[in-house]
Amino acid sequence: MSSQPNDHGKPDPARPTAPEASPAEDPRHPASDVPAIKAVRISPPRTDAVLINISAGGILAECGTRFQPGVRVTVGFVGEFLPASVTGRVARSSIARIGPEGVRYHVGIAFSAKIPLPDRPPAADTNATAAAEAAPEATSADAGDARPRVNRW
Repeated sequence: MSSQPNDHGKPDPARPTAPEASPAEDPRHPASDVPAIKAVRISPPRTDAVLINISAGGILAECGTRFQPGVRVTVGFVGEFLPASVTGRVARSSIARIGPEGVRYHVGIAFSAKIPLPDRPPAADTNATAAAEAAPEATSADAGDARPRVNRW
């Protein structure tokens, strides 16, 4: 456990902070890796959101509501995912895009407790293997050419 800096920029043991989680500990999985989650609802207020990615410690979602960092929320998972809901705090909120439907925000939520995630669906691994097997063999001319390829579209 570390401590927050005091007014002089030095750690103050009287103001402890939680240890920082390593990104390697909680790998993020795109929404497509968790098909049991059909949608996400963030409350309060009750806001429908689209899951972008998820880890054992939090989610990144897109919605039309601006959330203030630090606010406590409950994330409800629509679909067959368990747990059906989890509490957390808004870690960050930023504008994702502005379009005809209005402003859309990316909301990062850190869960109060880690949740179990299912293993990656076997179909995703099968598709990657099939794509690799279907890739054309490199010719000897390609093997000797170490220059980077440039797309010209």
